[in-house]
Amino acid sequence: MSVLVPLGGDLPEDSRVLAEALRRLFAGLGVSVRRYAARRHRDPGSLSRFLNGTRVPP
Repeated sequence: MSVLVPLGGDLPEDSRVLAEALRRLFAGLGVSVRRYAARRHRDPGSLSRFLNGTRVPP
């Protein structure tokens, strides 16, 4: 599994909280974002943006 870059300091609080929670979950799963996305039929780019805090789901 690849290492995620640290979160930026200028993220809104809701984005940061979501990203940190998702990062903990993915660390526990031990699978890559791409593999998880493929198994769940989700877009890996969207998951990556959620994990980086640059986007929150609608």
